[in-house]
Amino acid sequence: MVAWVAAVYNACDAEQWVTDGPAAFQVRIDDGQALLVRKRTGEYWAFPGETNLYTARSDRRLRHALRELVFDLDRPTGVIHNPSLDLTEQQLTAWLDATYGRQLIIGQIIDRGWAFLAIKGQVMYGGDMGSQTATLAVIKRTGEVWDLMPGRHAVAAFYARTEAGFHSEVGWTFQPIAQIPR
Repeated sequence: MVAWVAAVYNACDAEQWVTDGPAAFQVRIDDGQALLVRKRTGEYWAFPGETNLYTARSDRRLRHALRELVFDLDRPTGVIHNPSLDLTEQQLTAWLDATYGRQLIIGQIIDRGWAFLAIKGQVMYGGDMGSQTATLAVIKRTGEVWDLMPGRHAVAAFYARTEAGFHSEVGWTFQPIAQIPR
């Protein structure tokens, strides 16, 4: 759990963010929110503040308590996964070269923890900072590639802290254009 928090939130003090309970973990996030992570499945739900649900003595009791607070228990905020199985930057660059060759210039690849953002076109330093660029958002867990036009969706991908946060901002109106094999 601590490794996931450190990877996703770039927290060098991740062990201080995590509280261990019998059936769940509570992760206190720096903006006052808390995540409740179900140990059995890795599913997590975001709460506006700390919760004591992590003290539930069993998974059954945890699910019962969650049913009273969460509208749809089958739609968690996200799922924790093994980051060692994630897509790597080397796999992404190899796929970009094989798929686009010299047709697509990638100015910069940004690691957001849950995804890579590949900025299309040349990156200008000290130039017009108001210009927006198209972006490929590549989800590390699944290898899905999302082609985002300049504007709110590209900005949402940059500021999303998790894959679930990205999906909630972008919505399900877009579909991935490809999936990179891992």
